[in-house]
Amino acid sequence: MNIKEYISSGILEQYLLGDLSPAEEKEVDKMMSQYPEIRQEYFLLADTFEKMALETGTPPPPALKEQLLDAITDEHPSSSQDDKERKSSGNSPLMGLAAIVGLIGLLIAAGIAYNCSLSKGELNNQLQLLNNQVEDINTQLAEKDQQINQLRNNLQIIGSPDFNEINLGGLPIAPQAFAQVFWNSSTREVYLKADQLPQPEAGKQYQLWAILEEGPLSIGVFDLPTDALLLRMSEVSNATAFAITLEPQGGVESPTMDAMYVFGNVSS
Repeated sequence: MNIKEYISSGILEQYLLGDLSPAEEKEVDKMMSQYPEIRQEYFLLADTFEKMALETGTPPPPALKEQLLDAITDEHPSSSQDDKERKSSGNSPLMGLAAIVGLIGLLIAAGIAYNCSLSKGELNNQLQLLNNQVEDINTQLAEKDQQINQLRNNLQIIGSPDFNEINLGGLPIAPQAFAQVFWNSSTREVYLKADQLPQPEAGKQYQLWAILEEGPLSIGVFDLPTDALLLRMSEVSNATAFAITLEPQGGVESPTMDAMYVFGNVSS
């Protein structure tokens, strides 16, 4: 008989939890009566279960104890004759103690399971909350990364000698207005910095125009930016000047001259 293998098999834990058949329980009783090591391990497990139950601090449902007691009473009815037979058998002290410890173990295990179920639910809620917070943080970080990349790209454009910087000064309709166009005549790229224009009225949008030899060409409508980032506009070549007008939502085909807010010539 390999006692260590028997103990490590988990059968004593199953005995405490009531997971064994009546025949298997009798076998465990026999093994505990024959081997002190197994009996000692059983009592240690029962003590461990009790400490775990006390540490959890939440009792099992009140009806659970009565159900367990009823089940044990039904399965092991007692009588004076039975008591006499147990006494004569010579195993009554161990068997009675085992039954009591088994009952305690069942109650403790039930309490642990009950508390674990509550803790698991609370833990799942906390994990879900943390996952949501992590997702929010990741979204914010992604947005910040995008802004940083845009700022880095903007700085490269502003500092690049390939881009011509055109300052658009305010006209009489808005003397304090100001905008800047960064135009690469080779690649035809156009970027606009337009965060110093008056807030437009409802239903209106600003429209950027490139002034060509053949006349003004619309290169995009835009709303006021909420930051200092550059706006990418439509490409253009051979521009001699740039201007911004305030037009109806969606823009127009020809600029409204008396609604022109800023204007600037391309330096040669």
